[in-house]
Amino acid sequence: MTGGEPMVLVEGVRKAFGSTLALQGVDLRVEAGTVQALLGRNGAGKSTLVRILSTLLEPDSGRAWIGGRDVAREARWVRPLIGLAGQAAAVDPTLTGRENLELVGRLYGLSRQQARARAGEVLERLSLSAAADRRVFTYSGGMRRRVDLGASLVGRPLVLIMDEPTTGLDPGTRLELWRLVEEFAREGTTVLLTTQYLEEADRLANQIAVIERGQIVAAGTSSELKDRLGQDMLEVRVRNGVDVERMRQMLVGVGSGEPVADLRWQKVTVPTVDPVATLLSAGDRVEQSGIAVEDLGWRRPTLDDVFLSLTASRPAAAGAGPPPDAPPPGADGGHPPGTPPPPAGGDHAPGPAVPRRPRWWRRLSYLAAVVLGAALALAVVLVSSQSSSTPRHRAVHRRALAPVATAETVVKSTPGITQERVVTLGSAPGALTADTNGNVWASEPARGTVARVATGTGRVETFRVGGRPGALAAGYDRIWVAGSALGPLAGLNPSTGKALPATSLPAAPTVVAVNPDDQSACAIDSSGTVTHVASTGAVLAAGHAAEAPTGVACGEGWVWAVQPSPPALIRMGADGGTSQFDGGPSPVAATLNRGVWIANRDGTVTVFDPVVSSLRVTREVAVAPALDGIDSVETGSTVWAFSRQTKTLYRISNAAQPAVTGTVVLHSAPVAIALSGQSIWVATQDGNLTELRQ
Repeated sequence: MTGGEPMVLVEGVRKAFGSTLALQGVDLRVEAGTVQALLGRNGAGKSTLVRILSTLLEPDSGRAWIGGRDVAREARWVRPLIGLAGQAAAVDPTLTGRENLELVGRLYGLSRQQARARAGEVLERLSLSAAADRRVFTYSGGMRRRVDLGASLVGRPLVLIMDEPTTGLDPGTRLELWRLVEEFAREGTTVLLTTQYLEEADRLANQIAVIERGQIVAAGTSSELKDRLGQDMLEVRVRNGVDVERMRQMLVGVGSGEPVADLRWQKVTVPTVDPVATLLSAGDRVEQSGIAVEDLGWRRPTLDDVFLSLTASRPAAAGAGPPPDAPPPGADGGHPPGTPPPPAGGDHAPGPAVPRRPRWWRRLSYLAAVVLGAALALAVVLVSSQSSSTPRHRAVHRRALAPVATAETVVKSTPGITQERVVTLGSAPGALTADTNGNVWASEPARGTVARVATGTGRVETFRVGGRPGALAAGYDRIWVAGSALGPLAGLNPSTGKALPATSLPAAPTVVAVNPDDQSACAIDSSGTVTHVASTGAVLAAGHAAEAPTGVACGEGWVWAVQPSPPALIRMGADGGTSQFDGGPSPVAATLNRGVWIANRDGTVTVFDPVVSSLRVTREVAVAPALDGIDSVETGSTVWAFSRQTKTLYRISNAAQPAVTGTVVLHSAPVAIALSGQSIWVATQDGNLTELRQ
């Protein structure tokens, strides 16, 4: 790259997924050795831009360069220049930390000796040397994130791309990653950081760009963006989160602009050019309202104020909608596969245009790289497993081979949704969950057993756990079971079904969910106690969140619980502290899919945007006369809900205006659903498990 040229340059990049415009002419310039932050809400287009710069997607128009190389036309030369740390830790949990990094080094084209040396350097740098030879599934969420970051550093990249790297991390681990980013920048690495945490951008970034609906709407330093508002801010902090919206409405017309509600901090801010007069007027309205207020005053604007003013009410461009953060079917994800390094000679200036190979050739190349990586990983696992001395647990299960029923359990369904098979359990299931091996697990409270169904063959293995097992949730290395004789919250090995040490809780949870970011579990019991449990079974935090909770979800950095009466959405942080918000008309269940999706007893589905600065209802759709459950893959394009009253499953699109796109009517009322790959499994009151395909 010649002197004076930026390390990253984006000019007029556009990208569409069908009729949805993900990027609409993005321009970006990042100088070498700086930290560039890209701020935006869920679906703003941040991850789409990251995938283009990582050579995982091609723009529809416009061009982008890294180190003077065109990311689309010269992708094989760009990949050795970059490191990518995605939103989720892209590490193999069955390998050790050292084996993961050595594998990535080999894929980068390093020799065995070089890969081992680089892995050792990175482990030392990230303070992981002591745990280097432990399997990654024993790591905490923060340690897994550091291993993932280490994988992006093995190739010693000139540009480090970090796509929301601290999502779901506790404050201590987040500060540790911030320190590492600052070190990388001081050493000359160019860092492109996408984030939803405004304090993260404020601390780390030399330059900040705000993206909204696929467009850069503002750019500059933190100080420059704050100066754009050019006025002070009146701030009112209320005692109860349910009063935030009411307070916002009361302050309309008090200042020089529209009030903005921030549900995370339970406050309302109003821009003002006359702080004293605005403060006095607001004080009078607050006193008359009777709303309990913890603080009232004015201050200089923050980056939160800038972000809210830029994104709170921007109109959508024609044909635009919230772009999907996940790639379309067939798009690649994860770290770029290893490629030969660029020719020696130093200069990375653009050369003559490189003819693009046919699409089928590029796909074949990617497939070959994936197959090679899988073969290497399998070899490492086989070698390491031969020397493993992990003690074996005593068996606690009995096996049975259940027949696969041939009867149709589907009365009718939308075209494109078909019944694949029916597995008969013989007793009514209590809950369902799907593990990472493609198996579906069902609890059988009446029998005191848990059943595992191999989705490939329909074979059923039954494990006796005693008690009345109810709630289930699947992590990488354990199946969480609530209410068994093994303990209030026990664990089973997903491969062997053998018992793991139970977690000591005062009462058995009624609902359990797993956080996909760090594989921790969150559980609620009938008294309203919410417990956050590490993937190892250790209790991380506990708090009282609800009077009669019925649903829980983990992710976006929080534990989320819902209660039908009084209707509320409760959010619990890492310290056990809780906040309560208006959760919709009658919430009964929750799931995460680029937002918190809530199924309501009145048959509607409500969607909350969980961005820390703008927790609010963003979408709502009427589905059925009544709903009882909801489930989704975190980044999937659809959400599934069910109603026992109508004996129906409903497929809902995750779009700007969500709508019911499919239905399945069953002979018997559904009691639980689980998603596994392209299949949707539904448990019904008659004791059957039905696999559906779409």
